[in-house]
Amino acid sequence: MLGWKLKRLLAPSASERAERSFFRIIGKPNRVLYGPFAGMKYVQFAYGQRTSSKTVGSYESELFPWLDRLVAAEPDVVVDIGTAEGFYAVGMALAVPGAQVIGYDLVPLCQHQTRKLAARNGVESRLEVRGRCESAALAADLDTASCPVVICDCEGGEDTLLRPESAPGLRKALILVEVHEHLVPGLGKSLASRFEQTHRVERLEPSAPAPAEIARRLNISETQAKYAVEPPRPAGNFWMLFTPHSFNHD
Repeated sequence: MLGWKLKRLLAPSASERAERSFFRIIGKPNRVLYGPFAGMKYVQFAYGQRTSSKTVGSYESELFPWLDRLVAAEPDVVVDIGTAEGFYAVGMALAVPGAQVIGYDLVPLCQHQTRKLAARNGVESRLEVRGRCESAALAADLDTASCPVVICDCEGGEDTLLRPESAPGLRKALILVEVHEHLVPGLGKSLASRFEQTHRVERLEPSAPAPAEIARRLNISETQAKYAVEPPRPAGNFWMLFTPHSFNHD
C-alpha cells in the first residue's frame, strides 16, 4: 500500500503533475464539493482516475440525475461491483443511512482504500468489502432485500453477473451498469433483452462536463479547470439504467 503512494508522490505521471498544479490553484479539498455525494470526506489518491474530478464533482456527472433516483428509492441493500477506492459504495452509504452496502473489487488495494474511506466517513459498520463477485454471492445478497440497488462497473464482467436466471433478485433491483461493449460486443442489446420484461431500460452516453462549467463553479480559468475533467472514455463505453416496472418512475 505504501509503495503505491510513494510512487505517486515521488514519481508522478504527467497527468498527476498537472493535477498537483490544479490543487495548488484551488487548494486541495479533503471532501467532495459537488454532486449527490457532496460533503463526503475523500482519500488523497483515487484509483485509476483523477482525485480532482471526484472532489470537484465532474466525475461521471452525467449520472447525477440517475444517482438521485437511486437515493430517492431508499434501498435497503446496495451492491457495488467494482468499488475502486469506494466513491459509489461510501457515497451511497452516506446518502441512504438505512442501507446496508456490499462492495466488491478484485484489487486488494481497492478493498483497503474502500474500507479506509468508509471508516473516514463513519459508515464502516454498514459497508462490507469483499473480493471477487460471483453469481451465487450476488443472488444471496439480493435474496432477502426488499428494495435493492446494484451499481456495476466491472470491465465486461457485467455480462456474466447480470443474469436474472443466476441471481433472481435482479428482477426487483434498480441496476446502474457501465457497459463495456468494446470488451463484449453487443452487450448493451443483450442486457436490454434480459430485463425488458421486468424493467424500464434507459441508455446514457458519456458526456464529460465542459471545463467552462467547472471554471464557473470554482472561479478559475477554463485552462485550469480542464485538469479536473477525466479523459474521454473508449468507444463502446456507456451506461444503462434498469428500473423495475413496479417502481414509480417520476
